[in-house]
Amino acid sequence: MRMSSALKYLGTAAAVASACMALTACGGDKEATWTAESPELAGLPNAVVAERLADPVFQQTLKETATDERLSMIQLQVASTVFCRDLYAKYQSWLNTGEAPTATTFAEPDDPAQGFADFAGEWESMFQQAIDSGDPEELRTELIAPLGCDSVIIDPASADHATIADKLGES
Repeated sequence: MRMSSALKYLGTAAAVASACMALTACGGDKEATWTAESPELAGLPNAVVAERLADPVFQQTLKETATDERLSMIQLQVASTVFCRDLYAKYQSWLNTGEAPTATTFAEPDDPAQGFADFAGEWESMFQQAIDSGDPEELRTELIAPLGCDSVIIDPASADHATIADKLGES
């Protein structure tokens, strides 16, 4: 290997290692820091990424999550927030028009973390079954189920920060 090629290789390797440590902590002890512009979150709505990352409760949950699972958790948190808000709007439309909504799919990052597709598929299927029942009450039941859409804030810009469960009469 020529000297310039060797230096180029070492420089590239150092840059990749540095980026890896800064963005994903590479499984080490350093805590990763994500922002709405992080490449691992590309493809997800920046505003929802920023909203979720600014939530102190979610930040605490992230701290309690294994380092190698945090990226997946962030991607799923953002995608499920978008998914739940969309389903809530479709539920409201169903009540107003009497027409069952079309299927809803998860927003997907450009490079989904391991397990993302399985989780998204399970949620899509679960909520699709509620829609396919033909009964809006089935969708409502799924929307307010604990550890699902129940605690999703419908409109983060609103002063009341009402959750889906708040608006649908459950808390």
